[in-house]
Amino acid sequence: MATETENQILQIVTAIAEQLTIVQTRLTNVADRLTHVENRLTHVEDRLTHVENRLTHVEDRLTHVESEVNELKIQVDRTNSKLELYNDRLEAYQKGSDKLVNLASSLIAGACVAIIAGVVLAIVKG
Repeated sequence: MATETENQILQIVTAIAEQLTIVQTRLTNVADRLTHVENRLTHVEDRLTHVENRLTHVEDRLTHVESEVNELKIQVDRTNSKLELYNDRLEAYQKGSDKLVNLASSLIAGACVAIIAGVVLAIVKG
């Protein structure tokens, strides 16, 4: 009877050992999968860090471009102000030029009249 009990205990212990081996194999598979998932997560984290660095670089470049655009806007505003001033001066010069042309035309007309009058007087006297 002791042998039969020992055999039953031995069968139970063997069954438990087989189950433990199966559980151990499954736990090893789970551990391997978790290691794989961890490696993939590390890779994703590295890629995200790379993307963040690139975005930071892009933001820095955009900030630089924005400051250059603002500087160009200031220069355009200054140029527009100067252009308005030059346009005002040009208009004043054109008005003065028109008056000068009218004066010159009047002087030439007066000189022509004086010459004609002198010729007429010379003819009449002569």
